[in-house]
Amino acid sequence: MSQTTTIYSISKELFVELKNSENRKEIKIHNRAKDFYTFQNSFMGIEFVLTKNKSETTKSVLNQIFNPTEYLGDFDFENQDFEEMMDFMESGNYFPYLNIEDLTEISKIISEITEAEIKEKYNATELNENNIYPNEWTNENIEGESNNLNHLIEDFSELKKIIIQASKEKNYLLICSG
Repeated sequence: MSQTTTIYSISKELFVELKNSENRKEIKIHNRAKDFYTFQNSFMGIEFVLTKNKSETTKSVLNQIFNPTEYLGDFDFENQDFEEMMDFMESGNYFPYLNIEDLTEISKIISEITEAEIKEKYNATELNENNIYPNEWTNENIEGESNNLNHLIEDFSELKKIIIQASKEKNYLLICSG
């Protein structure tokens, strides 16, 4: 089993519907999203490379992409035990998201990051030494293989596209990891 994150770009109307729903898991987000992309084994690598050699302020903004601080669902994370927290997160009613304002800020930063910058910052040994999942990064760029520079660049391009487009359209992004 591998770690994935799917990012869904959704309209403000769908966001409000999700926010007001008591049974969010019944709403078919996949069918109603304006766009979505699944990052298979790469989101932690992308995050590491994107934030490498950035200021603390920029890192903080970019870290929100895969670790949003806002979420739909009523749960007090501060005062619950781990098992209760996991039950809530797996209930189908927990949706971390990026709001329009945060997305605008992220879009400004990510739009200036180039493929060349990603290539320059990519170092398989460094990713593995820093225990960046899946800890199997390689410098061999074999077509169709994952956990290499080609894989990271392809997923970065999709991330950049979905963030910039969602920002232009004033959409929300739901961040679903598993």
